[in-house]
Amino acid sequence: MKQLYFIFFIIIGCANSTGSDGDIDESDTVLDALRERSGVFFDNNTRNYYTSINDPSLFETIFPGTEKSCGYILRFYFYTNIHLSSNSNQLFSMDGSTFPLPNTNSDVVNLTREVIKIIGGMSMGASELTNFLEDCPNAVL
Repeated sequence: MKQLYFIFFIIIGCANSTGSDGDIDESDTVLDALRERSGVFFDNNTRNYYTSINDPSLFETIFPGTEKSCGYILRFYFYTNIHLSSNSNQLFSMDGSTFPLPNTNSDVVNLTREVIKIIGGMSMGASELTNFLEDCPNAVL
């Protein structure tokens, strides 16, 4: 009987587990990061960007000064999953830190710029920003 209770508590515990992004409504639409960061000492090898934008095609907008889309830049250079249709705009770093972003529904370029600036200020993000700017020296940040 003790084993049955133990199994029951394990199942309930797993069902109630929320992870680091637990206070965010999960989106059905996620634009997955195109790469994972290797050599990371955190639980996550990618970042999670939750946005109130619900139209994935907006992330196909070309970022100023580049020939690359906003979605591609975030997902490739900055190892970021983009969760659409969230209640608010927030970035979760690989270590689980949370960064609130402006709540705007359609200005994907400015939101991308904000995410890049936040990530660029992170210890690992600084090298990612350098790599991005080496590939896209005319990017308008």
